[in-house]
Amino acid sequence: MPYCWGKWDTPTQFQNGLASGGRVGNIGSTYLWNTYGCDCSGFVSRCWNLDQKYYTGSLPSLCTQINYTQLQKGDILNYNDTYTSDGDSSHVILFEKVDSSTGYYVCYEATTMNSYDRISHTSRTSTSLSSAGYVALKYNNITG
Repeated sequence: MPYCWGKWDTPTQFQNGLASGGRVGNIGSTYLWNTYGCDCSGFVSRCWNLDQKYYTGSLPSLCTQINYTQLQKGDILNYNDTYTSDGDSSHVILFEKVDSSTGYYVCYEATTMNSYDRISHTSRTSTSLSSAGYVALKYNNITG
């Protein structure tokens, strides 16, 4: 799924949008008409099966802060330095696991960093995440 700022399209919505002449993604910071894809908070909103798109700044209202050592599959690492309604200058990462051989955090994220412009399977060190200001959060309604 390509990165598209402000969107949280399902794969079906994405395919239908393209079939009707839509554009693939938008890596800018303003909404563009007739574009399809998913941004980082839209991706997390879909993964958590939320009934609306939450922005990076509003996701903490659905969560409890935890320690990095408590992270489990489906938890998030959230960075928000502005706490504005549009989540400007923010990013959220979906945690999968700690790689047992490297100690790296294996994650999924919709990102434009590191030459990515899509939902990507990434690896990061806990030190790089914590020093950048990412907060570990557990969704309050998670089960299993």
